[in-house]
Amino acid sequence: MAEKVKIKIQPSGGSSDSLTVDDAMQQVLDFIDMLRAADLSEESEKIVWRLESAQTNSPLEVTAFATGSDPDVPVGYQARQTAERLSVAIEALAKSGPVPDWMNGTPSNVAERFFKRNMNGIGRTDITIGDDAPTTIVHSTAKIAVLSIERSRIEEQLQTVDWTRSEFGAVEGEMLSTTSLYTKPVIVIKERLSSEKINCFLSPDLAETVGPTHSWNETWDHRRVSISGELYYDSDGKLKKIDATDLREIVSNPVNLKEIRKLRLVDTDPTDDFRGRLWGDG
Repeated sequence: MAEKVKIKIQPSGGSSDSLTVDDAMQQVLDFIDMLRAADLSEESEKIVWRLESAQTNSPLEVTAFATGSDPDVPVGYQARQTAERLSVAIEALAKSGPVPDWMNGTPSNVAERFFKRNMNGIGRTDITIGDDAPTTIVHSTAKIAVLSIERSRIEEQLQTVDWTRSEFGAVEGEMLSTTSLYTKPVIVIKERLSSEKINCFLSPDLAETVGPTHSWNETWDHRRVSISGELYYDSDGKLKKIDATDLREIVSNPVNLKEIRKLRLVDTDPTDDFRGRLWGDG
């Protein structure tokens, strides 16, 4: 009997109107991509997952079965090992565990997308291997899994990054997430100029000023911030890390065009008169 896997996708809030076609279909495709990554056999021996059934009414439910490139060669054991490898990784990430070696690189990006959909649009994803009990992903476990992936990237970066030089300064960016590493609180921002993700390690004094770790996401999520401290760059001049000593929110004040027009820019001319003289209309 061929090994089967099933993925069931339920909308957020229980309403079918909140589940988009893009989210539902991409969730299935990313799941299959993760299954392929979890298959550690040679390329010529990798499993082909074929569609057995698809229930398109909400919740969306898709069942796939495993086959090999050679139909005469059984792949049941290999498929079972592959599916269980992925299931164990998902459960571990949802409990703040490490990213397994086979998931590093591109597969971790796929996994991150997979989990993030369960935080926005998809309310619950159930993964079932054969007749086993399903592995369930909801908003809270997906959030932990995303932070686990982010933490693993930081750990890898600390081990491999080339910090050629450092300087004291400040950068602006959008706050994306928070985590901790080696007992140190870390804020991840998208830097304004490069749009790159930068890890900002908070000093003890700054962490105390910012407030309790559990409230950071609620307080600072997607806010524009200015972070000051020691900036570390690699040999290409790219910013890679910040040891932060100060964090400030950037608040944009509305501009009143009527008030600007009243400004006296030269002598006693109103703005419109000055513009007219400048353009030869006055």
